[in-house]
This record gives sequence, structure tokens and C-alpha cells, in this order.
Amino acid sequence: NFLGVTSFLLGLLPNLQGLYLIPAELTQFYPVNGWKRYRGKEGYEFQFPQEWLVDQSVAFANQRGPADSMMGMKKKQGTGIIPAVAMGPAQGDARENVSVIKQKLQTSGFSLRTNLGEPSAAAQRLLDTAIAPPASGKVAKLLSASAEQRGATEVYQFEYVITLRNGLELHNVCAICTREDVLYTLTVLAPEQSWESKATRLRQVASSFKLV
Repeated sequence: NFLGVTSFLLGLLPNLQGLYLIPAELTQFYPVNGWKRYRGKEGYEFQFPQEWLVDQSVAFANQRGPADSMMGMKKKQGTGIIPAVAMGPAQGDARENVSVIKQKLQTSGFSLRTNLGEPSAAAQRLLDTAIAPPASGKVAKLLSASAEQRGATEVYQFEYVITLRNGLELHNVCAICTREDVLYTLTVLAPEQSWESKATRLRQVASSFKLV
């Protein structure tokens, strides 16, 4: 990538197509128009801003056991869930990040529409039962929900705001899909007070998520 020539040439292609002409791991060295591409060994991928860094504590946790922190913030007690990957801005405080969680489902033949319903109903159900249940002390407000075919997989994407016990509001965009009874969930978030200035980029992260 001498003098950025390779990145420049790849960036001439529309809609970040240049990101997909080289192996995902090489986008670490050849970012395209300010973006890189992450591809998980579990068979999913998404775009992320080139200045974001992979959280190494999560990477180590997936190799060695539970991590003590994610993006500088302690893992919630009792969840037992470690993301497959997490990343965010350098020197971040966990309030702006993206993570992907992979969960094995107990229901054979699970599908989003059959088991969760239409996008809006599915999103509200997840908010009420998993993300901000009554006893959690969190309040969730659903803003939008939609479905999109991405490759061979249907993806539900929904946007919502979570208000924490301390009053902090976090704006989230979540994309979910399934394959072989495994649920994949990407969530990208930032504080509500700074959302407007970052919304386009963060929505792009979620919209690029797909199974491969």
C-alpha cells in the first residue's frame, strides 16, 4: 500500500466494493475510504471505521475463558456471555462500540419470522424479555424495525434507545439473523447525546452485517 495507492485505487469503486476485492484480514492494511472489513471465523462479516480497534480482552477471553472487561467496562455479572468480537474507538470507554454475539438456540429449525414474528413484534419482544426486562432497571424505546435479505439470509434490524439506571441514554442499532439454529446478533451503540453526529457511520456498521 505504498503511499496509500492501493487504498486509493480500491476506493474508486462505488459502495465500498473495493473492501470485498481483497481478503478481509488485508483491509487492516488497505482500508477503503475510511473503512475496514471484519470477517469472523464463524462465518459473518461487517464493515467498521478504520480507526476502531479490536478489543483484545474479548479475543483472549474466547481463547482462555471469561474476560474481566470489555472495552474498559466490566462484564455484567451473571450473563456468562462473551462476544465473539468487540471493537471501538481507541481510548474508548465502552459507550461507543460494536459487538457480535453468537448463541446456540434450543429450538430446532428456528426462524426469525416463525419464532419471533414480524420485525416490529420481534424487536419489541427482545426488548421486553432480553434487553430491558422489567427487573433490569433499564427502559427501552423502540424507534424502528425492518427486515432485509442479505445474501441467502434474512436479517432483522432494529433501532432503539436504552435508558440505564443512572439516566445515561444509549442509542443502539441491532442486526440479528440465524443459521443452523445459531442466533447471530450485532449491536452498535453510542451515547444518545452524541448520536446525531455519528448516526450515519454507526448505521452503516449494522447495515453491512451479514452471514457468509
